[in-house]
Amino acid sequence: MHGVTLDAVLHVVSQLPKHATNPRLAWPDDFQTQPLTGPIPFWTATVITWIASAALAISIGRLLSTKHVGQERHARFGAPAWSRQATRADLAPLIVKGPTPGRTIFGKAHGKLLATEDRTAPTCDAKHLNAKATVVEYSSSDRHAPVRP
Repeated sequence: MHGVTLDAVLHVVSQLPKHATNPRLAWPDDFQTQPLTGPIPFWTATVITWIASAALAISIGRLLSTKHVGQERHARFGAPAWSRQATRADLAPLIVKGPTPGRTIFGKAHGKLLATEDRTAPTCDAKHLNAKATVVEYSSSDRHAPVRP
């Protein structure tokens, strides 16, 4: 056997559907005298090769792709800049047992009612603020926000 040319490979690929039960007949005449396996080992090896090739292609694609297209990977105001699904802990301030004065129910998550934030509750927790940050109120409609002096 002197190696397989591209023409031979194309010939085999085009002939395999006709000779699925005897893959040896799909090869050109000069290769049919060489020892080839039967159909079961041939197709098993073919399927394994295709699965391994697909897994390799997917792995390379995942390594080369970026998870956060168009966003730099850094934090803004101490929170990650990329999106993700909200966890139960993220939703905890929005969970209500029923209609609540000053809040509007807008949906459900994990079987719990979700409502808009409570505008009367304090919005900044002093223990989470930087020592150099101060809290200022911009207007009655804005939230309290940490501001660097």
